[in-house]
This record gives sequence, C-alpha cells and structure tokens, in this order.
Amino acid sequence: MGGVSLMQWDEFGYRLYAIEERSLERILVFSFGKCCLNRGVSGMTYVRQVIYCEDRLLVVSYISQNWPVQHVAASKDGMYLAVAGLHGLILYDIRFKKWRVFGDVSQEQKIQCKGLLWLGKIVVVCNYVDSSNT
Repeated sequence: MGGVSLMQWDEFGYRLYAIEERSLERILVFSFGKCCLNRGVSGMTYVRQVIYCEDRLLVVSYISQNWPVQHVAASKDGMYLAVAGLHGLILYDIRFKKWRVFGDVSQEQKIQCKGLLWLGKIVVVCNYVDSSNT
C-alpha cells in the first residue's frame, strides 16, 4: 500500500474505511474499539476502564433493537456495567456474568440515554424525552 486517497469513519465510529491511492477497487476496513473513560457528571475518574467494540455484542435481544452502543459506564468497584444503546439500558454483573434487562420492551424503548453515571450501586441515567410525543 503506497498511500490513501480517501478515508471515512462509519456512522458510529467503529470502523474506518480507506481507499488505497491509485486504486478505486481496493477498500480497506479498520475496526476500532471505544474507550469508556468512566468520567461522568461527577468529574471523578475511576481506575477501571472499559473498551467496547462493534463485534463484541451484548444480549442479542437487546442489541438487535438498540444498536449502536452509545454509552458504557462501569461502577467504581468494576463489578457492574451499565450499557445504553440508541434506546434502552442493560446492566451486567461481572462476578455472576448475568445481564439484567427490562421485562417490558415498550418501557425500554422510551429510554434515550444521553449519559450514564454510577453513584455507588445506583445507576443514574440522563434520559431524553421527546416533548412532541407527550
């Protein structure tokens, strides 16, 4: 590869596409992970970091309706994760390797998370409510 004539990120920032210089037939695709900095509204940064990728999928029933992953936050002790997609929210207990999901999908679809924060064992969700639907 001699160089790149054009580069473009995908819509959600998980892939970088590159067209090889002097070759419109060859498209290179690079997959990336995102780092959750665990720095929320509180401004506190935690020791444990979370990296997530598009090919490391969550519970299929959740991710099929809520892709892409928008926010990931780990608890201070690193034992719990909160993950929010385009809609909804899912929690993961790392010790027991168990996901916790909403029982009512219609309630879950109303969540449009704009930010996540752990306060001890409590998840704070900054939720957007479209006023045109209320």
